[in-house]
Amino acid sequence: MNLKRIFTDPKERQAYKYILGLTLPIVIQNLFNAAVSSADVLMLNSVGQDAISSVSLATQYSNILMNIFYGLGSGVSMLCAQYWGKQDIPTIERVQGIALRFTFLGSMIFAIPSLLCPEFMMTLYTNDATLIPLGASYLRIVGIGHLFWGIAEAYFQTLRSVERVKVSTA
Repeated sequence: MNLKRIFTDPKERQAYKYILGLTLPIVIQNLFNAAVSSADVLMLNSVGQDAISSVSLATQYSNILMNIFYGLGSGVSMLCAQYWGKQDIPTIERVQGIALRFTFLGSMIFAIPSLLCPEFMMTLYTNDATLIPLGASYLRIVGIGHLFWGIAEAYFQTLRSVERVKVSTA
């Protein structure tokens, strides 16, 4: 990489400025997500090791859903970015509609067990009688969030792919 060219060539400088404008809000959003996770651990640390362990196990359940949303979001981003380049807004809207349906379905598939049988879901990860009720109470709370998480992710990915990363970060 020729640093001198980056700083002296107006086209290069503009390209890097554009890329930074797209990536910086995403980096900030990811830092916020990491900060929330760290705050969870700090708060749970005052409660005790059992609380940290049970939430860590319960979070594994949510991580499966997160990975599903990540895969779906990657596909949505690629398709919407392609159609954004063509300025085909109606197709972007259709892709987002399909993504919303899939994320809602995924959210329901994960939220219903979280809300109705969280103890059973915890037994998939541990047989420790102390951790199961603690993790189950956490899953009940997080299960409500699963319903909204998918919808938000579908919108975030679409907004990012049509150059509205600052909106999704906000």
